[in-house]
Amino acid sequence: MTEASEVSRPALMSEVQRLVVKIGSSALTTQCHKLDDEVVTQLVEDVVGLRSQGLEVAIVTSGAVAAGMGRMELDKRPDNIAQLQALAAIGQVLLMDVYKDKFHRHGLPIGQVLLTAEDILGDRHRYV
Repeated sequence: MTEASEVSRPALMSEVQRLVVKIGSSALTTQCHKLDDEVVTQLVEDVVGLRSQGLEVAIVTSGAVAAGMGRMELDKRPDNIAQLQALAAIGQVLLMDVYKDKFHRHGLPIGQVLLTAEDILGDRHRYV
């Protein structure tokens, strides 16, 4: 057993100031590609709880294409990049609207940063 693995979770978390939560499409959507209201509500409740403990929380979310598929009532994910971009555009609005409503109930504003490969590979300090 290594020294790092012997550290308890509470001890490790006591050092954490900022937490990044990654949420995938399959966690946010139902089999019909609709946003799962119960899952999003629980996620928001969890984030609110973390913030009340003094943590900064950033959500990295997928789900725009899946949400767009649900709105357009598509069962099969298209392979065409133009169609995927259109679905992402539709779904992104839906996704942010749901997050906005859920966080607003707790008096918390939201914002979004859309990143490109250059943002990740280049000057990443702009967003950190």
